[in-house]
Amino acid sequence: MAKLKKMPDEPKRRTELAGLDGRSFTNRVDELLRRAKIAGLNVDVFEAKRSTKRQKWMHKHLAAGPDGKKRRSSHQDSLGVDIVFKDEKGEWSWAESNDWNQLGEIAESVGLAWGGRWKKPVRSHFQSRELFDIFEITDIELSHGAIASCGGCSSCSSNL
Repeated sequence: MAKLKKMPDEPKRRTELAGLDGRSFTNRVDELLRRAKIAGLNVDVFEAKRSTKRQKWMHKHLAAGPDGKKRRSSHQDSLGVDIVFKDEKGEWSWAESNDWNQLGEIAESVGLAWGGRWKKPVRSHFQSRELFDIFEITDIELSHGAIASCGGCSSCSSNL
C-alpha cells in the first residue's frame, strides 16, 4: 500500500483525543481502542477534532462530507472520530480485508454510532450515539444549528 501523502495546501489533521467533547465520548473512544487491541485489531485514531478550515478543504478537494459552514461535521463539534487499521508496516490501511465489521460491533458495544451502517457507509467513522437522539428530536438539526454529517442509517428515520 502506498504511503499516505499530505497535499501541499492540506490543513493539519488532528489525532489527539484530548480535544474531543466531553468525558463520556472520549471514554467510549478509549474503550473502543482498548477492546480493539484485545481483539487483535491493529487500529489507531486517524482523525479526531477537525477545524472548519480542514472541513472546508476536504469538502472542496475530496468532495468529502459537509461543507463545514452550512453543514458541520461531527468532527468539527468534537463528537466524531476516524479510526483506521494499520498494516504490518505501520501504514494506514482502508483495505476491504480489514475486519471493519468487528471494529464496528465493538464500537456499538461501547455506545458509539458506526458509520459503516449508514446508507453511504463510512467504515472508519465513529461518533457519539447521542447525536442520533438529538437528530430525531430536532428534525435532524442540532440545537446550535449543525446538521447531521452522516449519510443516514437504519437508526435514523430521515433521508439526509
